[in-house]
Amino acid sequence: MCCLAVPAVASRLLQSSRSKVVFSRSQSSFYKHYQLKAQDSKKLRGKAAHIRHLGPALLRAFKNIQGRRLPEWSAEQRGLHKMIAYALKLNTEIEQILDENTGWNIRGRPYDRLVEAAHEYCTAYSTLAQMTAAMEQQLFQVTLKMHHILHLSRWAKFMHPKVMWCFGGEHFMRISKKLMAACSRAQAPWNVTCTFAVKYRLALHYLFEKVSLECDADDADDGEDED
Repeated sequence: MCCLAVPAVASRLLQSSRSKVVFSRSQSSFYKHYQLKAQDSKKLRGKAAHIRHLGPALLRAFKNIQGRRLPEWSAEQRGLHKMIAYALKLNTEIEQILDENTGWNIRGRPYDRLVEAAHEYCTAYSTLAQMTAAMEQQLFQVTLKMHHILHLSRWAKFMHPKVMWCFGGEHFMRISKKLMAACSRAQAPWNVTCTFAVKYRLALHYLFEKVSLECDADDADDGEDED
């Protein structure tokens, strides 16, 4: 699921880590309501395959620090960090549901709880964005990923989120990059996109024709077997 931005209280986790961590500058939020002046904020960043099991460890470490520092905080800080812990708990629960329920889809009570937990997580994350925006700190950003989480949880009864191909856009961009480079030779810049569209359409035509011929051949073989 979506990674949480690390608050100031958890920055020591990053400082004590032996692994190399890249700190990126905060960018403007997707929604104007959360648009603040960009500032440095520490974030845990990594590939999904590398951090897929980080949730439980991060939750445990955060609660450990929270338990030691809670008496020192103000009421506002306590409310913020309790909400962070709640969001981390929901994130861990969602991952647990997805890991325990294998197969092509999720049904029954696990599906109902998955949808409920996804909605609670998005609500908690949006609340954190509002709370930190009121403090003039851009620690949490509401993006389109929140919307995707809601849809993926509801689609789980038809197809498990972990069997979906999430890199269709990247695959298309890789193909488009090569084809666009080929179309840019001896072409005016304003004609490159038109040439690209024509060649891509022809490529799809030949691809679909090939699939159609293969299907016809399979149907013919099935007919001979029946005879």
